[in-house]
Amino acid sequence: MAGDLRIHFTSEDLAKLRLATAPDPLWELVLSAYSLRDPGPALDVVAWRGQARRELASRPLSGGERMLAELTRPGAFPDFLTPLAALDGFDAGLDAVRSTPDHQLREEIAHIGTQRALPAWARDLGDHMSALTDGLRTYFDAVIQPHWRTVRARCWRPRTWSTGRSTWTAGACC
Repeated sequence: MAGDLRIHFTSEDLAKLRLATAPDPLWELVLSAYSLRDPGPALDVVAWRGQARRELASRPLSGGERMLAELTRPGAFPDFLTPLAALDGFDAGLDAVRSTPDHQLREEIAHIGTQRALPAWARDLGDHMSALTDGLRTYFDAVIQPHWRTVRARCWRPRTWSTGRSTWTAGACC
């Protein structure tokens, strides 16, 4: 069908497949930053988007929140913002972001820099990680944490897959 995504997995692929059982707080954070820029009518987030925009407009943004906005402009964003460790919770994810090796920061920022201009601070992002992670915390606490129970409740949904020989159903976070 048009619009469907069909992915074919080998037996080896299926053996490695992991499904998240809870929302990833840093993915939710990054995707929310994109959603706030989107004028589209995504009905499932309209109320949240309005509340979040009012919250952010009600106060000056921290330097780290402005950094987040710059790093999540439309297009690619650096992978270090969504570490796997965040599946263990927001604090674990922040620790992983904070401890991203300098060489990884440079590589990911250089990649983003091939797609769009970045501010001067991005070249020395390792020197600004404390401000960035403080901004991630402030943003999360202000616009995501108040809705975290809803995010978690909507996350767990049954999904059915067919392997060609059998069909299995599991809960999956989407």
